[in-house]
Amino acid sequence: MLDATTFEEIHRFLTLVEQPDLFAYLQVERDAGQSKVKGALQKRRSWAQGQQANPKYRTEALWLIKNIQLVQTAVVDQRVSYLQETDERAQQRAVEALRFFIQSVLVDGHLLPEDEPRILQTAADLGVPEADVPVHIELVLTAADQGVLQALPEEKAEEEKDHYALLGVAPGAGQETLEAAYRERYRWARNLRDTEESSRVYAELDAAWRVLKDPDRRAAYHAEMGITTQEAPEQIAYLPPPTPPALETPEVTLEDTSDGMEDLPDAPQESALEQVHEQAVRTDALLEEPKEEPASEPTEGAESEDAPPVEERPVLDIGELDEENLPTLKVDGPSTIRIRTGKNPFPVRFIIRNTGPGQMSGSVSCEEAWVEISPRHLNPSRTDHSIEVLVDPAKMPGNSARATIEIATAHGETAEVVIDALQHLVSPKVMIASGVALILAAALTAALFLFGGLDPTTETPSRTILAVQVDPPAGEVFVDDVMVGKRGTLSLVDSFPLGKPFQVRVELDGFEPWTKQVTIQEGQQYRVEADLKLRDPMDFQIDPEMRRSELDKAVLKEQFQLRTEQFENCFTRNIKPDATYNAVLTVRGTVSQRGFVAAVQFRGANFVSPEVEDCLRRQLRALKLPVIPGDYATFDHTFRTRVGPPQTPSEEEEAEAE
Repeated sequence: MLDATTFEEIHRFLTLVEQPDLFAYLQVERDAGQSKVKGALQKRRSWAQGQQANPKYRTEALWLIKNIQLVQTAVVDQRVSYLQETDERAQQRAVEALRFFIQSVLVDGHLLPEDEPRILQTAADLGVPEADVPVHIELVLTAADQGVLQALPEEKAEEEKDHYALLGVAPGAGQETLEAAYRERYRWARNLRDTEESSRVYAELDAAWRVLKDPDRRAAYHAEMGITTQEAPEQIAYLPPPTPPALETPEVTLEDTSDGMEDLPDAPQESALEQVHEQAVRTDALLEEPKEEPASEPTEGAESEDAPPVEERPVLDIGELDEENLPTLKVDGPSTIRIRTGKNPFPVRFIIRNTGPGQMSGSVSCEEAWVEISPRHLNPSRTDHSIEVLVDPAKMPGNSARATIEIATAHGETAEVVIDALQHLVSPKVMIASGVALILAAALTAALFLFGGLDPTTETPSRTILAVQVDPPAGEVFVDDVMVGKRGTLSLVDSFPLGKPFQVRVELDGFEPWTKQVTIQEGQQYRVEADLKLRDPMDFQIDPEMRRSELDKAVLKEQFQLRTEQFENCFTRNIKPDATYNAVLTVRGTVSQRGFVAAVQFRGANFVSPEVEDCLRRQLRALKLPVIPGDYATFDHTFRTRVGPPQTPSEEEEAEAE
């Protein structure tokens, strides 16, 4: 349900992206069909997934990914109520703007005749019906007579225009100091008990930062306010002034530090956009920067010999990651662990490693009741974690079951380990009964064979097989929402419904989900080909402020070698020349922070074939490289593939000799 809080959250997001409503943001008509709206939403979500590491669009992308269900509810499920509320709010803002304009042209509380055309034109520009204009004029004149006119927006802005006082810095402060002050004030505003006041401060901080981060706008602001860089900084009105440096270092005790903590307000429930903004801020820079005290003559006794030195931590630029504190997740062992158990609980153990230099925290979870995990949380101070999984056969839904253990780290990496359990319950009585039955069956078979009741030429019925061929060869394969594979192409034997319809689904990051309903009879060998459609536009843009990383060339080479056949097929299936030659094409790829190829550029081709480029783009997007420490990385690779008509044996020998 779209309540007032939800509308405010959407409105703040639209203000961030400077769009009037969600349909304009998705670039679809308001009366477009559901399929078209959902397609535009999926396309925008794919774009957001590729822009999470881009500082320019990170806040927008993270908010959209986190609130994708909220957006779908607004534009699909409750479109009528969303549009009605949006139009009402827009009309209300237009009426307020018109009344402020009427108020601004009043002269001593009266309206001059020559001002009426200007008011009508402003109303038309704002979308206010002309028939309603006299009503608004009358309301403003009545308020003027009663002396209850609201303050004009310009007057309010004049009072809040001192951006330096808001940030608590001097007019001559550098960009790093301004940015650090902006982030500090933004974190402080989160702890305000009054959410309206918090929202107002957010808006003021954003307005100040937009002006001061741009050198041209900052210079114009200085000229307008008559500010020179020699002016002393004014004290911020929101926070108390800093404590002056003491002549002697006091002894700090628990009682000393507790006095100022009891009266702090409780942190309000922050909105999703505030959470996304704070998450982007935490990624962009360290939370705290040591503040420099004014230089002064050393005072005797001012420094304590027992006081520990303060470690200076560098302030990172926007989009820059702290490479020294970047962890890397690695799970030792197979991704699928198959076990056979009896009636007693069966332990399974695997190792989670942090191969990066930074600390790694996270969680290990599983939704199945027959699986118990210990520990469930990763200790940031440890590099190796031994995860103990206890499989309880008594709680399994049947003789066989599958459980997926999810590993999620705080820095965004995820991994999965699948437990495929099969229960065998064989008691001594069962073994004796089975032996007797086996002897009787053998005797009966021999009797039938001797007396002609058994045809020795009877063929053993063939097994039922489902072969799934995925192109590109990657992704997760599901049968009726149960995952049966994680690497694309696979074959299943007697492990799916027989004689009734079931769904085969393939999902791969950056591609549209592929589904098909199939019905397989016993003994049938069935093959499905999943040709995945690329969803990611692969238009990742490199911002000058991004930090570039280097790829592991050995890993990149290995990935290309594993896809040699698929890459060659892109050429041989789409280029049909009359004579044989070597097709050459060079590609430059841009890899995102998550390890996916997010953009490609082709050059140096000795042929013209958009089909080859589309095919290569699909295969490259399916690659999964390791997470990189920076914002992006690039690579160059040249493809050389022999194409042409079918060759005779002699031509093949000559080609091999070449």
